[in-house]
Amino acid sequence: MDLLAKIEAVTGNEAVIVKEKTKENASPYAMDGSWSINTEKATGLGYRFSGLNETLEDLIHYYAGLEVKAH
Repeated sequence: MDLLAKIEAVTGNEAVIVKEKTKENASPYAMDGSWSINTEKATGLGYRFSGLNETLEDLIHYYAGLEVKAH
């Protein structure tokens, strides 16, 4: 399931997609460049990262003001 579909499914709302970015509709998170993080060192030290889908679902629930599911 893609991210927009996941947000729509959790919130029960349909995404509004615009073709042109304006000051009024621009996301504050739309920053230039890559924001990926190399996690090899943490993984090598034994840290276990949660799965992306689990994390995204928790974040969607949190920012939509919904109860975050217990894992």
